[in-house]
Amino acid sequence: MAEKETNQRLEKEGELERQTKIQKLETLAKKVDKVWEQVFEAIALKQAKPYDQAVASLIDLRDLAEYQGKLEEFQTSINKIQKDYSKRPGLISRLHKAGLLEK
Repeated sequence: MAEKETNQRLEKEGELERQTKIQKLETLAKKVDKVWEQVFEAIALKQAKPYDQAVASLIDLRDLAEYQGKLEEFQTSINKIQKDYSKRPGLISRLHKAGLLEK
């Protein structure tokens, strides 16, 4: 009996997490252009903390692209960032570490 209740509670929590994530993605979708703009502004600063913020935003944008079925489009943008900013090892290593770049 206790196991069944635990499973039901875990299912509820999982569903709640899923709904929260979807809400976050829906909110992000409304301001996607602004977020991309912020990513490039942060990269332009050439500093560690803004790089971290840019990568965090890119992870959110990847999740959104996955949710919307636009992962290929996102990957094209990431590949362009990798090419355009290849001389910035701090940024590139963060992108690799976050799993945003293909090996």
